[in-house]
Amino acid sequence: MRTRLPLTVIGLSLAALSAPERGAADNSGGSSAVFVSDVVVPHVLDVDLSRLNPSPPWQPGDPIEVVPEGVHFDVGSEGSPSWVDPVRQGPTEGSAFSGTLVTTFEAIPFTGSLPPDVVGDVGPDHYIAMANASRFAIFDKSGANLVPVTDLSDLWDGGSSPCTDGDGDPIVRHDGLADRWFMTEFDLSGNTFCWYVSQGPNPVTDGWFVYDFSSTSFPDYPQYGVWPDAYYVGTFETPSLGIYAFDRVSMLAGSPATFQRFTIPQLNGSSSRVTRILPADVDGASPPPERRNIFARSVDATQDSSDPTDRIELWEFSVDFAVPSNSTFTQMGSLFPEPFTLLPCAPSVRDCVPQPGVSGLLDALFNRALRRLQYRNFGTHESMVVTQVVDVGAGLAGTPTASSASWARSP
Repeated sequence: MRTRLPLTVIGLSLAALSAPERGAADNSGGSSAVFVSDVVVPHVLDVDLSRLNPSPPWQPGDPIEVVPEGVHFDVGSEGSPSWVDPVRQGPTEGSAFSGTLVTTFEAIPFTGSLPPDVVGDVGPDHYIAMANASRFAIFDKSGANLVPVTDLSDLWDGGSSPCTDGDGDPIVRHDGLADRWFMTEFDLSGNTFCWYVSQGPNPVTDGWFVYDFSSTSFPDYPQYGVWPDAYYVGTFETPSLGIYAFDRVSMLAGSPATFQRFTIPQLNGSSSRVTRILPADVDGASPPPERRNIFARSVDATQDSSDPTDRIELWEFSVDFAVPSNSTFTQMGSLFPEPFTLLPCAPSVRDCVPQPGVSGLLDALFNRALRRLQYRNFGTHESMVVTQVVDVGAGLAGTPTASSASWARSP
């Protein structure tokens, strides 16, 4: 994960696209047999996190760790398209923010890792920030620092695990359906997912359940979705995309847990054309009306030689932790918004987006939809929103534009 940009917004309103029959195997060349992980017994941490020793801050002169993405991209020989995005809007510089700023504060200073991969999430009473170098900090909503910047590995409290030196891509989410928290990162050793699930709503004093799940392939760039029956994850692996369902019910209880995994193939282009896939992630207090999770993958015409169509693919994961052979991951169809291209930079360049007042350029993250695939149940209908960086023409990347498409679940 890297710094985010102003983005193209695509709204998905759940209304019109029918899905295939349930129980079908993956119909796009992916793995039709589910992989079930070993059972993982959690390490239980019962301690007030404010009593842990804070991490020493990075100082000028300390080493800087470069955290590479699992695959280095070579964009190839083709140049940037000369067309202009048909839904491009005009410049928005100078637009006034109409809300009221409640508070602002610095969460985690530079940790010595590039990219820093700074992330955070807010709950009813707390804000948790994370960054590469396995660091986290907890604040109340007025900005008071309740847990100073601390090593995530300290939550193992003497336990033995690859996660005692986690390697990056941190994610934190408040699970609003349960009023609980989880923090995650990966470790290269054993292709490990490092999970930290709070035992209660207070992430400072309620304790944590700590899991280390080992996968069959390195789970790079993991993206997470909260759902009633599972924590769903999409990863970038070689030569496939990994699709995971972690046993949320067991993990919230601190019980032994497993994950289930499917795969789908990468697209039929060069490595620069390989996209990512995102699971739906619940917002709001109303859960989805039924359990199947939806994944979305954005594909432009240059990414897939077998199907050169701009589209957003929709996939559906139905998981059965009691009888894994009943689990399925199937493509249910595609949405076709206005044409777009995901290559805003020049060939072989990723960092091309200027920032005001500094010379450093932002990584355009050109080949993927970005977290999160936000889901909300409005009662009368369900809706999802996803964002992605596009080339909108005239040397611009990520100018806010809007497009919509609709779909519906199978019965």
